[in-house]
Amino acid sequence: MFEFTRQPLKTLYIIYAVLSVVVRLPIWTIRALLPRYRPRKNWSLGRTLLVWTIDVIVASWFRVGFPDETPKGSPDVTGYVEVEPITEEELAAVEHIKDMAKKNGVELERAFGYWHGKKSPEGRFGAAAEAGERVMYYFHGGGYAMGTAGTQPSLVTSPYTVCIPERSPSIFQRSFGIEYRLSAALPLKPSNPYPAALLDAIAGYKYLVCDLGFEPKNIILCGDSAGGHLALALTKYLLVANIPELQTPGGMILCSPTSDWGRTHLDGNPKSSATAHRNSDYVNTIMTNGYTGRCLTGNLPLETLSTDPWFSPASLKLKKSDYAGWFKGFPPTYINCGGAEQGRDDKVTLRDRMVRDCGEDLISFHEYPDGTHDFMIMKFFEPERTQALDDIDRWLKKITAA
Repeated sequence: MFEFTRQPLKTLYIIYAVLSVVVRLPIWTIRALLPRYRPRKNWSLGRTLLVWTIDVIVASWFRVGFPDETPKGSPDVTGYVEVEPITEEELAAVEHIKDMAKKNGVELERAFGYWHGKKSPEGRFGAAAEAGERVMYYFHGGGYAMGTAGTQPSLVTSPYTVCIPERSPSIFQRSFGIEYRLSAALPLKPSNPYPAALLDAIAGYKYLVCDLGFEPKNIILCGDSAGGHLALALTKYLLVANIPELQTPGGMILCSPTSDWGRTHLDGNPKSSATAHRNSDYVNTIMTNGYTGRCLTGNLPLETLSTDPWFSPASLKLKKSDYAGWFKGFPPTYINCGGAEQGRDDKVTLRDRMVRDCGEDLISFHEYPDGTHDFMIMKFFEPERTQALDDIDRWLKKITAA
């Protein structure tokens, strides 16, 4: 893992990876010419080849290092703003989080984030909230080890900070994404284990409420993949801490949320999504190499990943007493997943546990049969992408109608 992060080995390996795709494309094409031999019969040949290519690209990142996605440009262009850390008292409001921070040497630090959408009349980002204004507070995916909240649309991708507000302009005129601290583990230099990202997420929430004046009920959390896990953890912190000015948000949008970092759903069962959907998704390397788990635990025992609901609320190794009632008090929540994604099973477990605690009226679960993990960020993933955006728009209008 990460054997080729230095030049010239990095460039040589990238060339090798590109050539390997070029060589395999004709073989893949022949293999997938007939729909019955594709991972999903409804997939086009083009989608099949793209997903398999993305799978190779993701795997290569764990050999050459993760791409640098930091937005380039001035704050007036990128929407960059700085966010003050929470206080020691706010950290101490949840004893378990305070203890983990102490064991892992995680300090309270200034964070930053990126605004997308409407600027103030003076042309700046981060203006005070208008009366009754809603905002989407976003947490990006990337296994807590890569990614950015400042992603801009490209020819093939569109970040959640852009595509959801564009589809739901009557709900959101702007969105804010926190650039939480990314984690790393050996053979890279270990840094920022849990709960570093959570402390930054709390700081961003406090910034929206206390600095800009957004009412908590007008904040909708949105997270994809690891970001969905972070949205769950933030909401749990707010419930347990019960700080008067930092009440729970008005709702949550969880897109392919990762909720089992203990990988307890990877049991080798041929009928499990982790096994059956190996060729219809691109996250096998992330799911199986255990890197994110080592990043998050830091000085904590690895088994903590499967025995602590803060890490894995959908873990199959949790005792019922550990997860029963864990979601009580959560706001209305929209969850989606792809029916072709490897992590489908843990999303279903998450749904079942949330419904048990919150009731079916508060939990809206949508499965898109031919979608991969995090399919919504890919413009070519149609019609599933548009269907999901439409479903989110209807759900938002429903929960904000009162």
